[in-house]
Parts: sequence; structure tokens; C-alpha cells
Amino acid sequence: MIGAVSPGPSLFMVLSNTRNGGIYRGIAASLGHGIGICLYAFLAVSGLGILLVNNPEIYKLITYVGVIILFIFGFQLIKDGFKNKNSNIDKTLVSKNLSGFFQGLIVAIINPKVILFFLALFSQFIFKDSNFFDKLSIIFIAGIIDFLWYLLIAVFFSRTIILTLLLKHKSLCDISIGFILILFSLFIVLNNINIF
Repeated sequence: MIGAVSPGPSLFMVLSNTRNGGIYRGIAASLGHGIGICLYAFLAVSGLGILLVNNPEIYKLITYVGVIILFIFGFQLIKDGFKNKNSNIDKTLVSKNLSGFFQGLIVAIINPKVILFFLALFSQFIFKDSNFFDKLSIIFIAGIIDFLWYLLIAVFFSRTIILTLLLKHKSLCDISIGFILILFSLFIVLNNINIF
């Protein structure tokens, strides 16, 4: 739960999808993120997490692919912020909701905080004598907690005056969130080359 509620690229991605596509796109992004969390929980309980932890090259590859994707998401938001000064939400397009789902899935998979939590910390609490049902429960509980948290975020921001304010200042929000995502990606790069 602590991992889900701490601010990071995942939170900004769900907020961006909710603001740009309404509640259904925010829910789709939340669902995609929850499924991504299930994937890492599966890796942790199956022992594959140990393989990734013991092979820093694979971890770095996933991290740098994640940096590129975060940078692209951020750049796209900045570009859209300058281009679409007065665009409205289109809640009817299924492709927009699928886009939100895949963004949620990708951000969960490439988020270094998620990778570290599940592969380094979470896997330490999986016991060898755990049965199949215990492992399956751990996978689904992790994904459901994550999905429900981001679902609450999507519902809250779509049902309040906050969404109206965000939509009124959509361009500024897009540009700001885009810069935040780019800063996250730069921080990850600098952190991985041991500057901090």
C-alpha cells in the first residue's frame, strides 16, 4: 500500500489520463497499472525476481527502456499542452481508453520504484514453503490494492471541482506533468550513473 500511495510517475500518469480522457480512461489506466503490479508480484513469488536482481544488466536495460518511455510520455504531454489550448474530453473513444490502459501497464512495468520494491524487497517475504494458493493470493492482493488506490484517484479527480479546474488549465497541466515526467526520467538516469 505504501508503494502505491507514494507520488511518482504512476500517479501523474493516472491523473493525466483522467484529466485528458475522463473517468473511464482513468479507470483503464488504473487497471493497466494494477495488472503491471500483478506481473511483478508474479515474478517475485515465482523466484524470477532473484534472476533480475542478480543480473544488473537486465535491471539496467528495463530501467533505461523505462526512462525512454517516461521521456516520450513527458515530451508528448508538453507538445499536446502547447498544441491543444482549448480541447475537450472525448469520453466515447475506446482507443483512448485502451491508450490509458497500456500507459498504465507500461508505467507500472518500467517504474524503477516498482521494480526495486517487488524484486528486492517484496521477494524477501515470500517463503519457500508457500503453497500455490498463498502465492496466487499475494499476486492478486498486490494488484488489487494498486488498482483500487489509482481507481480512487481517478474517481476523485473526475467527480470534483478539481477536474473542472484542471480542464480549465489543461495546457498548463499537460506542460507541467510533462516536465515532471521528464525530470523523473533524468533523475533515474543520473541516479543510475551514480551521480547522487
